Amino acid sequence: RVEALLSLGRTNDAIKVATGMLDKQEAYKPEQFYRIAGLMLDASMYNEAARAFTATRPTTSSNMWQLASLGLGKALFGLGRFEEAIKPLEEILARNKRSAYTLDANLMLSRCYAEVGKKEADPDKKREWFNKSIKTINIVRRLIGKNDRKAFFDTELELAAIQLLKGDKNGAAATYVRVLMDGDSADPRLRPAMETAFALGTPVLRELEKYDDVKQNCQQYKKQFPNGAAIGRAKDWEDWADARLGIQPGTAGTQPEVPAVPPAVPVAPATQSVTQAKQPVAVATQPVPVVVK
Repeated sequence: RVEALLSLGRTNDAIKVATGMLDKQEAYKPEQFYRIAGLMLDASMYNEAARAFTATRPTTSSNMWQLASLGLGKALFGLGRFEEAIKPLEEILARNKRSAYTLDANLMLSRCYAEVGKKEADPDKKREWFNKSIKTINIVRRLIGKNDRKAFFDTELELAAIQLLKGDKNGAAATYVRVLMDGDSADPRLRPAMETAFALGTPVLRELEKYDDVKQNCQQYKKQFPNGAAIGRAKDWEDWADARLGIQPGTAGTQPEVPAVPPAVPVAPATQSVTQAKQPVAVATQPVPVVVK
């Protein structure tokens, strides 16, 4: 019935029927829950999606089990239950050394580790969580390499988000600047990452009172995006930097608030057909190191 309703474009009715299925799980096969889990995830019904993905995991299909585990991790992440989200993601990597979802699982794990680390009160445990997060995002960067520039830039944004969670504002600022300066706005695949790097990175530079860097960032943005969505802010922020150049740090008045940590870079959709085979990701021969302080 869910499939029929979807074919008619009645998504909301399909979700209602799917919700009823969760109360009678014994009447359905695990595979029947996979499609409804994706519907619920897309509708941000994270509790229901987590239940549906959990009901899918007893499947005998290895590929569907991996997709359900990835979806479960994403649903738990959406609920803010980061430590719980870690388990199904780590299980994918433990059971399938050559999993086609290695990159996706590691990408989500890197943010989960950082989110748990941010809330950890014990300094030693906090450091362990963040070290694990940086190590994992490095795995993602190696898997992607620099040939896929869009994926690499998106991963750099995720690295910056982790650095902000860690409290490493200088590191985050440097990562954002790198994305903006190394990108090419002529490539439409890179434009979103470059615009995001400018919008999130420049306020961090302002808080750090790096006036020259703020000015350089704004000039680069205006050069790359003369008609960009943030062109007004670029002009205002450059004027702000010009007004402060030559004065001692700390006398700049009230500093702007650092932007909230951006959401995780989307992973491959959890609703991907289990019959659609993924190609293994090639591992770059030269990893890009990140120094963990």
